[in-house]
Amino acid sequence: FFFKQKTAYEIRNCDWSSDVCSSDLISIKTQSNSSWQFHLELGNAVEDAPTIGAKMAEKLSAIQVTTVGDLLAADPTEVAEALSEKGVTSATVETWQNQAMLVCRIPNLRGQDAQLLVAAGYSSAEHVAATDADHLHEAIQGVARSKQGQRFLRGGNPPDRERIQSWIEWSKHSRAVKAA
Repeated sequence: FFFKQKTAYEIRNCDWSSDVCSSDLISIKTQSNSSWQFHLELGNAVEDAPTIGAKMAEKLSAIQVTTVGDLLAADPTEVAEALSEKGVTSATVETWQNQAMLVCRIPNLRGQDAQLLVAAGYSSAEHVAATDADHLHEAIQGVARSKQGQRFLRGGNPPDRERIQSWIEWSKHSRAVKAA
């Protein structure tokens, strides 16, 4: 099954849930800081994206979604329909896209961090950058207490306020991601 992937122009105009979508797919112009590392690139295998495991990556590959860039460029409804998986809706695919985009854009952010942020309603770097640490910490703690949050944390502790403050600072230096 093949579906129409969006063009760079369509992606730049952005239609997944994000507060600011001026251009969301890879070239970076941020301050040089050697302690910053981006943990996800558009060319990475789709399995490297948060929440996407080996089995789902195999299913995505069967519909021509093999890289993170493919996932971000794909229409969520078409992906969900093509997968025909119980529990995978267009909203599920949008969640995967939002998580992947956060890790692509925010330096030092990990997949687990993005899972918590998106579950708490923060789906763009701009939204994270504009919030205060107390409010974000409270939202993340709420997610961490849920069954979904516990799955994300895999038995670990939720991030403390200091780590959450780091997310906010890092997001202020997020990179723009543009289609090549």
